[in-house]
Amino acid sequence: MTVSLGQAIGPKSSRVTENYVMLKCSSPGHLYSLDLSAQNSGFPYADAFYCFSHFCLQDTTKIQASNEKSEELESTGHDQTRSSAPTCHFYVYSQLIFTKSVWVMKSVIEKSSWLGLEEFYDSLTSKLKLECENYSIEEGPRRRKHGIAGDKIAEAVQSKLVKDLVAKRQAK
Repeated sequence: MTVSLGQAIGPKSSRVTENYVMLKCSSPGHLYSLDLSAQNSGFPYADAFYCFSHFCLQDTTKIQASNEKSEELESTGHDQTRSSAPTCHFYVYSQLIFTKSVWVMKSVIEKSSWLGLEEFYDSLTSKLKLECENYSIEEGPRRRKHGIAGDKIAEAVQSKLVKDLVAKRQAK
């Protein structure tokens, strides 16, 4: 993919090649563990480093329901089953790995890279929070009160969800 760079000097875009590897510990519907290696090109020193990230997405709905049930039994002495909203934890660990010695530029590369990662994950966090606000337990995860506008990735995801919903209705 091509990403735009917000630096005052130098190239305005960079080519990024990402490699995703799903780890064996992943369990569909419960735990997804991925390693991502992102290689850059198109700017000075791009071949001297890469960004490595580890993603872990874990469904915690059952864990939360179990904890709520335990707390309820302790406080009331009986079980009143409630349906709680699906929950998950999303962890990201990232590091910059230098493949060549760039002692003169290392601090500049680190500063720019960490700022870019922070900006990306701040944006992702706000989009995920918005998506959670749009989620309705009664209607299910595939229907939204309103969509996310202006973001091509969100539009693609929404388009896929709509296609899945149509296919599911046609199957009934």
